[in-house]
Amino acid sequence: MDPRAFHLIVEEMRDMKNYSADKSPERAEYERFLTRRMAYMLIEYRAYNQAEQLLTAMLEDPQSADFARHELEYIRLMREEEGM
Repeated sequence: MDPRAFHLIVEEMRDMKNYSADKSPERAEYERFLTRRMAYMLIEYRAYNQAEQLLTAMLEDPQSADFARHELEYIRLMREEEGM
């Protein structure tokens, strides 16, 4: 995983907050996309606590809930496997 991708995601998410007046469906979908990518990156770097916080918040969004549940289960399995 390219560590530069993490910084690009963070920057893009920060930029999205600066344009919070835009409520278009496309923007909402892009925000969900960025959030999913951030979750993947955190899991890849084994930042499980941070990933769990992000994923738990994603459970509130019906369009993200299935993804979040799946990834939370994956983290649980990884922790078992790693003896955490």
